[in-house]
Amino acid sequence: MVIGLRLSSKLSVMTPNRQLPLGVFALALTIAIAVLLIRGQVSTDMSGFLPAGNTLEQQFLLEGLRQGPAARVLLLGITGGDQPARIAASRALSEQLRSSGMFIRVENGLSPDLIGPDSLLLRYRYLLDPRPAAQLYSVASLRQALSERLDELVSYGGQLAEQQLRGDPTAAMQTLLGSFVRGGSSADVDEVWQSADQQTALLLLETRASGTDLDAQENNLQLISKTFAALNPGVLELQMTGAPMFAVASRSTITSDVRWLSIAATLLLAALLLVVFRSPLLLLLMTVPLGSGVLAGTAAVILLFGEIHGIALAFGITLLGVAIDYPIHLYSHVSAGQVADSARRIWPTLRLSVLTTAVGYSVLLLTEFPGLAQLGVFNLTGLIAAAVVTRWVLPAIPYRPRKLHGLGGFKRLAAIRLRPGPALLVCLAGTLLLVSGWWLRDHHNSFWDDSLAAISPLDSSLLAVDRSLRQASGASEVGQALIISAATPEQVLQSMEHIAPSLDALVAEGILQGYQLASDWLPSQASQQARQQALPHPDELLRRLSLASNDLGIRTAALQPFIQSIGDSRELPPLTLKKLQDSPLAVRLSPLLQPARQAWRGVIPLTGLADAERLRSRLAALSETAVSYVDQRATTEDMLTEFRRSALQQLAWGALVIILILLLALRSGRAIFQVALPIALALLATLAGLRLLDISLSLFNLIALLLVAGIGIDYALFFARSSRLKNDLETSARTLQSITVSALSSLIVFGLLAQSSIPVLHMLGVTVALGVACSFLLTFIGSRASV
Repeated sequence: MVIGLRLSSKLSVMTPNRQLPLGVFALALTIAIAVLLIRGQVSTDMSGFLPAGNTLEQQFLLEGLRQGPAARVLLLGITGGDQPARIAASRALSEQLRSSGMFIRVENGLSPDLIGPDSLLLRYRYLLDPRPAAQLYSVASLRQALSERLDELVSYGGQLAEQQLRGDPTAAMQTLLGSFVRGGSSADVDEVWQSADQQTALLLLETRASGTDLDAQENNLQLISKTFAALNPGVLELQMTGAPMFAVASRSTITSDVRWLSIAATLLLAALLLVVFRSPLLLLLMTVPLGSGVLAGTAAVILLFGEIHGIALAFGITLLGVAIDYPIHLYSHVSAGQVADSARRIWPTLRLSVLTTAVGYSVLLLTEFPGLAQLGVFNLTGLIAAAVVTRWVLPAIPYRPRKLHGLGGFKRLAAIRLRPGPALLVCLAGTLLLVSGWWLRDHHNSFWDDSLAAISPLDSSLLAVDRSLRQASGASEVGQALIISAATPEQVLQSMEHIAPSLDALVAEGILQGYQLASDWLPSQASQQARQQALPHPDELLRRLSLASNDLGIRTAALQPFIQSIGDSRELPPLTLKKLQDSPLAVRLSPLLQPARQAWRGVIPLTGLADAERLRSRLAALSETAVSYVDQRATTEDMLTEFRRSALQQLAWGALVIILILLLALRSGRAIFQVALPIALALLATLAGLRLLDISLSLFNLIALLLVAGIGIDYALFFARSSRLKNDLETSARTLQSITVSALSSLIVFGLLAQSSIPVLHMLGVTVALGVACSFLLTFIGSRASV
């Protein structure tokens, strides 16, 4: 059938024979460069590729990833040498890192600010002590406490034991400090944190920079490494883990991989184009549309968003790679050296290809992901710019390409004619065969993979270090927590105290290994006042101490500091979060008690949860407490699943718009069928091929399929144009050559990406390479069956 490629004049931006002066192009280029120089800023904030979050759980997760304490925390371990060397290195490293001003906190043990004579913890110890005062200050309990302090004084001696006997015989301070040591698997040696086997000195750091500011985090990691190297005698080793470490390592891996892939792809692509067109100057001219598209896309994103994300730039250039096909089509169709005539002849088809591909990319503009919206703007603007440059700028450059050679083979292929019926059956049978394999494999494997683990570029050695340091420090895995929301910090603390007995019961039942409460370190004002009222009057305390110390050999006058402290505690105002500002306690509380918009949020990290449903049912009984259970991994996967479903709906609408555009342009249902069917089969075959390769689909596969669809439309429309010219074998051969060269160039680029060790790039490469092969084969068969 003859397929007419008639476009309404309403689709034309300019009349086809109008040449855009090179001066105007130079002016536009200058403006774009000026925008980049004046306002150009590349962002590395990974939160740009995260949505806003619709639920409390999602908002908590996203805020934590963007600016929460967990995103800024580093865990360090010093190994090797002997224990004195490790302790000395820990102290020296901590002191220098604190003085750098780059960290909110640097903790390697019990700091003087936390336990010193002027510390809030020491002054408020009797209001913070969670033990029941009625029992703690009974005569029997006081006698037992005095006996224990005497035993310690006899066993260990020293000024510290004597001070504790005189000023804190009930060991309130010691009880509080027990909760500050990093978990049950670590120990405190000479006030320096050590692993339980005392083979690793531990440090905990929180950076001032946001966890998503990767440049600042990389500087922090370099500062730590250089500082440690300067004080290391040569026998010690430093290990680091934490979210900033992972983020910087991921970026480094991606940058290294992209660099060698880009160089290899550029060299191979240049070699291919030189073999085909035999002109270095022409090769240079072919880069003008792509370069113009990148420049225009970058400038547009910066004007709209104020900056461009580094991933949007790198990923966008890859997706914009379809624009390299435009100059290939242009110069492949040049006859008698007339570039302008070639541009005029192919423009209706090229314009339709650009328009339909642009519709596909416009879907990204509708997402809640700012990074993906940038990607949509980048590709939409870049695609149009590349097409404009191909149509009006390249023909205006005074250059006459050499005559193409090697068309004989393409003429023979172009002369092939297939009967529509058998050709369609072959395509359908091949696709159904792939789909059958896909179906069988899906009985054993999940179709979609919305987990972040599947796309992590982290090396296994980094994960091994993370597990080792977490085990040594007793730090819990970040993943599961309870969230309490209330209007004030006081209400949050009271809710934590209310929920604590239920959590204790779960621990006793073996359903939960442990948890952390901010109220253990900062009790609610109501609890402090209750404890304060339970403290005995100094006169009554003196009487009880006299009875308790009878025949122990302790004079009550020696216990006067203790009596005075209890008396002072009875007069203290409750300790509040505001009073804790700029104190070590405030730093420790910040991950557990956080402002959240116009309310407050309490976070209760959970360790070793064995039965989430049992926990939920227990929480449901606490109707008066607004508490939610958050599994961060499940929440992340739910967010990606929601986005994927939304993206699929938007892609469906985009496909409908593309069909309407084709209908307007081709004005024939049969023509649309012959163009759209090979593309649909190619996308289906690509999906089936991915499943046969045991690749579960993700968000990035969907984005890659946008590129496959754009490439397939380009091939189908140009094949349709050549089939219309069935008596012009020369033009058909040139069309086949241009599409073949375009397909080979795409296979080179994305075939190399498929070799990447980075999961995202690997998925992109495999998907597009497979899609290009399917699109070329099926659109070629379809075109041979339509002539």
